[in-house]
Amino acid sequence: MVNSEKEKEKLSILKKQQEAKLFELVMNEIANDKRHKGLWGQAIVMSNGDKKKIEIEYIKLRVESLKDEKTVSKLNKEIKEEEKRLAKKIQDEKVQSKIFIKKLEEDKIKKQIYEKERLIKEKDKEKRYQEQEKIQQQTLLEQQKNDGKIGLIFVIMSIIISFIVLRNLLF
Repeated sequence: MVNSEKEKEKLSILKKQQEAKLFELVMNEIANDKRHKGLWGQAIVMSNGDKKKIEIEYIKLRVESLKDEKTVSKLNKEIKEEEKRLAKKIQDEKVQSKIFIKKLEEDKIKKQIYEKERLIKEKDKEKRYQEQEKIQQQTLLEQQKNDGKIGLIFVIMSIIISFIVLRNLLF
């Protein structure tokens, strides 16, 4: 608590010093006849034309005006800083979005590649299966041909043997 009390006291002193500088500035403006006409007009109205009070009202109005200008300036600075922060945040989000979109596109491409590779493997598997089936059919045909040749050979041999037996019997 001691620290915050000291901070408050320091802040109060600084405000008083700043206010004194503002009064000094206004007094210099009056001395150099550089009054702000709008505020001077307000001072005349507020003092009901009393020449002694006009200057007092003007000083109050002008100091308040300077405080407002300082506050507006500070607020403008804060707004600009906030705008910069938001612009950076938006830029960062755009970058993140681009990265995310790029990743999505890469994932989509990877998925397409995977799907193409899967289809190629599936076609290769089907092709190998068809080739194996074709080989089996050719083997079966050759076996049937060979079986047919063997059968024919048996028939021919039977005929020859029968012929030999008949010839031996007849002669």
